[in-house]
Parts: sequence; structure tokens; C-alpha cells
Amino acid sequence: YSLPLRLRVRIIEMALPTGKENDVRQQLADIRSRIADGKLDFKDAVIQYSESPERRLTDGDSQWFAKGEKVDAIYDAALKLDAEHPLSDVVMDDKDHEAYLLYFLDRKAPEVRTLEEVKPDIITELQDEYRKTQEQVVLDGLRQQFRQQAAAAPAVTGKPSM
Repeated sequence: YSLPLRLRVRIIEMALPTGKENDVRQQLADIRSRIADGKLDFKDAVIQYSESPERRLTDGDSQWFAKGEKVDAIYDAALKLDAEHPLSDVVMDDKDHEAYLLYFLDRKAPEVRTLEEVKPDIITELQDEYRKTQEQVVLDGLRQQFRQQAAAAPAVTGKPSM
């Protein structure tokens, strides 16, 4: 079982409207400069400037990702970062019309694990999937049973019976 290189960064994300590319680039460059000078914390910058609601909720934490799990611009920029150089340059992604500023959190080197090492994780994941599937089957069955009982029950009128 092989795991690829995995990266983890914080991300400030801004939309890149046509005609406003230079303004967005300059805004992110200013934010970068304030962070680099120690005048602004990256987490605070995410909350204050990131236009992604998801990023605000997670303080910009990308969680672990490998190549192909994020847009190429993010992966390529994150790949260049490390503990000694944690702050990216402004990243412009014309394809997705987004601009980013990244801050290095961690990296996990590629690794190969034996089946015996990953077997408990695989079993747990399969059990969780099976449990969720069975819960859905039970809920669907109960819904169907309720609908059948509701359809077969006599209509209730607003008059009390005596």
C-alpha cells in the first residue's frame, strides 16, 4: 500500500475577476508583506481576507492533500514551501479565476506500508461504510412502513368522538 507525498498548508483565497487581476495581486502582496513583517498572523489574515467560507471555518487549513486533490496551482505552490520558507508568493490561477496565498503547515513523505500495517484502518473504514449503508436501509424501511401505515389509517377529522 503506497501513500504519495502529502502536504498541509493554510490558504487565503480570493476571487480573480476579469480586469481586477492586478488589484487582487497587489492586495495579496500587501497581506503577504504584513505577514512576513510579523504585523499580521496568517490565521487572522485568513479570517479577515479569505473569500472562501470553508477556509474561514477551518482557519484556512487545507488538511492533508496529495497531487490531484487540490487545484494544480495550490499543489505546485505548496510543494515549494517548507519550515524555513513557509510563506508562498502570490499564486494566480487564471484557469479557476482564483488567487491564493499559502502558509506551510507540514508535509508527509511518500511511504509504502505493508498490508498488515494498513489492515486495521481498511477494516475500520469498511465497517463504517457498511454501518452507514445499513442505517440507511433501516431508515428507508421505516419511512416506507410509516407511509404505508399512514395511507391505511382512517382519516382523522377535527371532531372529537364520543
